Amino acid sequence: MSLPVSPHLLALATPVFAAISQILMKWEVSLANEQLSQLGSQPLYLLHFLVRPLVLIAFFMTFLSGISWILAISRLELSQAYPYVALTYIIVPTAGVLLFGESMSVQKLLGSATVILGIGIVMLDS
Repeated sequence: MSLPVSPHLLALATPVFAAISQILMKWEVSLANEQLSQLGSQPLYLLHFLVRPLVLIAFFMTFLSGISWILAISRLELSQAYPYVALTYIIVPTAGVLLFGESMSVQKLLGSATVILGIGIVMLDS
């Protein structure tokens, strides 16, 4: 039985889900840091952090990333699917700048451009 979803779309979903997970974790850390630091104990902090709703959603996004990856590589050669994973190097830093006000240096911008170029070159062979 073949899924009606393109294997390339599944491969693309993998870094998108993974990036959403990372963004949610960062968002939750920034919200929870002050509140949870009052707990004083790192194990207690971690326990409280792990059951926060956005963290649980982030875990689910990581799970979906794994599922989409399994489905993608079941229908694509690994060398075709793997370049999609590099998109996390574009999505996450961009979200860091847009959502969290993080800096974007020339070096980071050039690195991201290099990743995009590399993905394009590899995909030409697919």
